[in-house]
Amino acid sequence: MFKELKNVLVIFFILLFSNCNQMQVYDDKISGLDKIKNSGETTITIDASDYPPFAIKTRGGYVGFDKILTAIENGDYDFGAATFTITPKRNMDVMFFQPYIVTGQAVVLDKKYKDSIFSYKDLNSTQFKIAFAKGNSSEASLKKFMPESRFYEVESADDLVGTIVKGKADAFIADMPCC
Repeated sequence: MFKELKNVLVIFFILLFSNCNQMQVYDDKISGLDKIKNSGETTITIDASDYPPFAIKTRGGYVGFDKILTAIENGDYDFGAATFTITPKRNMDVMFFQPYIVTGQAVVLDKKYKDSIFSYKDLNSTQFKIAFAKGNSSEASLKKFMPESRFYEVESADDLVGTIVKGKADAFIADMPCC
């Protein structure tokens, strides 16, 4: 995990000192890299409210990576390490570097379906309620691959397992590390 952070920081410093791929800061019309040079400091942020390996609470604080797109868009921070999917729409709002992790998505089922559901295709029915985390790219996957199922939105990835345990959903879809 720290190797990936090291790679992100190396890329950051290469871009900082090469003065290429500048971002536009809309408030003052100064490029992002010029703003960093003028201020003499660089701010990097994470939001430690997600799941391992992206955020892990330790005695010394949080370690790992997480999402923080809004703070970067607002100009509160210069860079962030994040656990969100790079999409064309998001790429219009902020500049992305190479991803530090590439994962797929998976479906977790209530154990009562272990002998009857063998593919996400089997869940594409109004018979099934599938949970997803609000604002997560899994919502788009759910709508694309299981549009006939009933959707159940929860606030965060932390709430997904509870939907199955409490009988509120038959399954959930999320990024592979969460599953």
